[in-house]
Amino acid sequence: MKRLALILLLATACQKAEPSDDVPVVEPAPETGTSATDIEPPGRLQASVAAGRLTAPLGISTGGYAQSPGVGSPTSPFADLFQATVTQLHPPRVQVLHLTDGATRMLWVQTDLIGVQGRLFDLVADKVEARQGTDIRQALVLMANHTHSGPGHIFKQLIAAQVTDTYNEAIADAMAERIADAVIAALGAELVDVRIGVGAATNGDMHRDRRCENPEHTTDTMAVLRVDRKDGDGTLALIMNYSMHPTVFSPEDGMLGGDAARSVEVKVEEALPGPAMVMFLQSWGGDMGPGDPKPLYKDDTTWPRAPIPTYDRLEALGSSAAQTVLGIWDDVRWLDSPTLAMRTVHLPIDYDTLGYDAEMFAHESGGILCGLGQPACEGGADMTACLALPPGEAPDRVRLTTIRLGDVAIVTLPGEPLTPLADALVAEVLERTGAASVMVLGYAQDYLGYLLQPDDWQSGGYEAGFNFWGPNQGIHLAAGAADLAEHVFKPSVELAFTPLPAVPYEPGDGAAYAHAPTTAYGATVVDLPEDAAAGDVLTYSWTGGDPWVDSPSVALQVHDGEDWRPATAGPRPIDEKGYRISLTLDVEPAWAKTSAKERTFTWSAELRTAVRAPAPAQALKGQYRLVVNGIAGLGGGELVTYSLSSQPVTIP
Repeated sequence: MKRLALILLLATACQKAEPSDDVPVVEPAPETGTSATDIEPPGRLQASVAAGRLTAPLGISTGGYAQSPGVGSPTSPFADLFQATVTQLHPPRVQVLHLTDGATRMLWVQTDLIGVQGRLFDLVADKVEARQGTDIRQALVLMANHTHSGPGHIFKQLIAAQVTDTYNEAIADAMAERIADAVIAALGAELVDVRIGVGAATNGDMHRDRRCENPEHTTDTMAVLRVDRKDGDGTLALIMNYSMHPTVFSPEDGMLGGDAARSVEVKVEEALPGPAMVMFLQSWGGDMGPGDPKPLYKDDTTWPRAPIPTYDRLEALGSSAAQTVLGIWDDVRWLDSPTLAMRTVHLPIDYDTLGYDAEMFAHESGGILCGLGQPACEGGADMTACLALPPGEAPDRVRLTTIRLGDVAIVTLPGEPLTPLADALVAEVLERTGAASVMVLGYAQDYLGYLLQPDDWQSGGYEAGFNFWGPNQGIHLAAGAADLAEHVFKPSVELAFTPLPAVPYEPGDGAAYAHAPTTAYGATVVDLPEDAAAGDVLTYSWTGGDPWVDSPSVALQVHDGEDWRPATAGPRPIDEKGYRISLTLDVEPAWAKTSAKERTFTWSAELRTAVRAPAPAQALKGQYRLVVNGIAGLGGGELVTYSLSSQPVTIP
């Protein structure tokens, strides 16, 4: 009865609205334990960070949007049902924050992916344990920023091919390997003593309620965690928790990158007082589309619009986030020797557990596309019309995690929570734990589609249609999260459900890709001009390698009168991982000519010398050059590195 009452409460409650990407080779860190509840008195709080690139060759199809490419759409060996990407605006990456008090270890891992299935979590954990001997399953929080411009082929599910392109085991395995690399790097990096600051602000410009089927409902809170070095030597990491669907680009743009979420990270990085890892964690983004802070780029006519106008909107979103963060920078509340606790469990979810009968939801193995998944803004959705799933297709268990960080409760949800559901969950966790604040991490640990309250689900629409277990799925998961949160804060309170064991990882189909040998590499094709004006868009082209092995780094350098040094915007280097340099690739013979045994890969970097949205070094002035480093593949699988520099360009 307790659990039924909780589910009913969640259905009706509503809270009032208010580093380098290079992963080093490291030795394993000593085991510090992963217990979650019965911990010793807290010791000193320490942290380390790491980052790396994900496996995302330019040309890969994106994991986001259902696509129906037309005749003549770009193709590549890395795209099956969807069109190939043609431009890279910051390469997809993984970032890791490792936090420990000597008894409890936490690994927060954010990725530029559309979502995280539980099987990817298991594969990453298996790889870390095999390589390092450390079981991280009770320490790992694996998340996605939900970029719709991130790499596809990683979801293994019946409906997944229609949304993220066909599953490919080789790409999923390579993705997990890169994530494991970053985790192991963070575990092996030197730990530094840190203190944690907690803050919250509001920003209503970065998102909008995109769901028409229910009343307008937004919660504009942005939660912020500052992880500062205790010796006073600056901020190690900044965590933002906010709701914003990264869907600024459309599938027709052929864009590979982190979309709005990554742009926020980059713009905040360059606005901070010193270098720090910035991590954007999605909260209740299921019904929150990206905003458009037009005053931050429309009113300034000094500099020309970006060659792709969407760039200006992305940068304005990031500038808005930076202003919000800086506005509360000095007002965070510092936690005094915070208690660390954490637990991860598998919550049962099936037809009987959800309390269904044939009248409530007729599909005993789950169903999808109920109401045909179409917008139902005028009402009248028939939510009994569903695509019934075969037995075993919808998960019967799902991973949930709760973290206690002092008086802050942090709960994960395995999908895309809508704002009303998340508001109810926050209110319930506050009441049951006594926490001072709650962070909800959506798109974390697992994925079951959109998470709605029952009446919201019955209203129909796209969000209700992309849901595996019908009207009670969302409140069941939220109830489980609230139970777990109370247990972590009050270990003597038993869980209201019996956790299930994890399902062993089973590989899927997908052949490994062999890179095409290149006919030339490491030569300049189109150089920068000798002179340019601020606001010009400059192009530098060179021969490189197959994108399966080559993801070139491109850094801007400035001459200081004596030597070349990295050009920066604030504390952040100006490079291809930001927003001022984008990459494209020309392949000859074209990918469509499958009989070709060798190819020439001509890469191009496009440099914007001025941007419209507020930014440090908004316009370049001085003498600059681009420096490129990459990898080319030769015959027989041999790989070689190459480096080259453009000629200097002077911008008065």
